[in-house]
Amino acid sequence: MSYKKKTTDGVRGRPSKLTEKNIELALILRDKGFSLKEIADTLGIDESRLYYKGTEWEVLRRRLNAIKAKKELEKINKVSHALYDRAIGQKVKIKKEVVTKGGDIVELEETREIPGDVKAQQFYLINRDPQNWKAEPTEKQGGENSDGSIKIEIVEG
Repeated sequence: MSYKKKTTDGVRGRPSKLTEKNIELALILRDKGFSLKEIADTLGIDESRLYYKGTEWEVLRRRLNAIKAKKELEKINKVSHALYDRAIGQKVKIKKEVVTKGGDIVELEETREIPGDVKAQQFYLINRDPQNWKAEPTEKQGGENSDGSIKIEIVEG
């Protein structure tokens, strides 16, 4: 004898918490930077449910992780562009409010040129073109010390 009752739609058991509303909520929360644990808590499920293989929850987790990966890539690109701008220098518009002798407030805009930063240039080139740019020059090959003596190491194996 079965203790589970058939529902009107023919599906047994509890209704799924994976509704369109919950999926939309989960995607919005992930887009705002919430962790999988926080999202699971909000949806009222155990975080481990998101890891069940072959379920619709796993599909949702994959979508949530894709959002996270996209956000991380956007951050990396933003920092990369900022580093590049700092390395080559840039022109910046600055707005100021100035009070005149008559007491009126006037908004002025001036352009300042910020020169390139040598450290940022080095960092950029070392990481983007490591074949041609190195952080430190390589040592002279051959095992000679600065005083001309030869250093010998015995390795026991």
